[in-house]
Amino acid sequence: MAGWRASGKADLPLADRERAWDGAAAEGRVRAWAGGPEKEQMDWAKYRQAFFAYDDGDSENFGAYKLGFADVIDGELRACPRGIFACAGGRGVERADLPEEVKAAVRRKITAYYRRMAREFEDDMIMSPFEEAGLLPLMERKTLFEVREVTGRLVTGFASVFGNVDDGGDLVEPGAYVKTLQERGHRLRWLWQHENKLPPIATIHEIGEVGREELPVELLTRSPEATGGLRVKREYLDTPRGNEVLEGIQKKALAELSIGYDAIKSEPGNGREAGGRKARRILKEIRLWEMSDVNWGMNEAAANAKALLMAGDTKSLAHWLESRIHLSFTEVVDDLFGYGRLTREERIALSNAIGLALDAFNQRLLADDLAGVRGREQWDEAPHAMEPAMPMQMAARQAAMRRKLMVLQRQLELV
Repeated sequence: MAGWRASGKADLPLADRERAWDGAAAEGRVRAWAGGPEKEQMDWAKYRQAFFAYDDGDSENFGAYKLGFADVIDGELRACPRGIFACAGGRGVERADLPEEVKAAVRRKITAYYRRMAREFEDDMIMSPFEEAGLLPLMERKTLFEVREVTGRLVTGFASVFGNVDDGGDLVEPGAYVKTLQERGHRLRWLWQHENKLPPIATIHEIGEVGREELPVELLTRSPEATGGLRVKREYLDTPRGNEVLEGIQKKALAELSIGYDAIKSEPGNGREAGGRKARRILKEIRLWEMSDVNWGMNEAAANAKALLMAGDTKSLAHWLESRIHLSFTEVVDDLFGYGRLTREERIALSNAIGLALDAFNQRLLADDLAGVRGREQWDEAPHAMEPAMPMQMAARQAAMRRKLMVLQRQLELV
């Protein structure tokens, strides 16, 4: 069906981060590079690589392309960091007249470039504003009891099962991991307890989706409705921690694993059942980050609270509240870091603490007494709305907030 779509080549080489950005001039060079300037000679597929969105129903007109981010440099199309920053800024995707689902896809594309820039420029302060503001799904975790085959240091098991409804109410469809394995399979890591600041404990030799006919009998006994799974063969490293975990597996002291992932494409369960359990959410595409051996999985209620909220009838007020809390906390931490009150390590640790606080917030939102918050749009009035705050009242609140920040800064100075 024709309409606005997210576009833009995802793996363009990056231009120098200090290169100035002139959107109009860049568009002219891209137009010439793609065969123009006359539209009759244009290779529109080439032209599309330089824009984050286009109208599929009018794709042979220049006005059908928005959010340009690339330029032609020495005959090669390159993604320009400052062009990407412009698309992420206040006059970029958030102001663009695009359907919300297209904006969401564009945010993900922009965020992927931010992550690449942070890696290639070796600067962990480069972070997508959408991640900082909570406008992208936070990494989720999912735990399962692993059915394993152990041969020396090689362990083969299943990191995910398809077709069954797990304890969080999710049902993973076959094919959910195909794209992530193609795009970043070589960057997956096998960790202990999700400790991403420590070296991996195993190397991944093979990973891929398999059908029901390749599932072991023990797994089918536990989940007879399973239609397939994500099979992983890994070899544990000859390191103190690798040896410790391997021995725990060999002696059956460790039996659970957990994955860290983003739910890229999902839809509500809409009454779908498997094994006598109703699915709250159908996961159709997953971006996998890492897999971990764990003593116990994360608290299932906390780990899946955000997923349950996303899968239900939750309106934008609850999501807006979460994003504002995330943004407010992050701004305070970033300000203190900028003023020299926090070290880089403390800033990272506080960012992790904010994530844990949001887990608790999402869990609390599932309570019955907050059903109204889940069920209202952002600007809906409450059933018994209070009188809006007067300007004087608002000024007083802002002054109180400033005083609190001053007290916090003084306390930090005394530490």
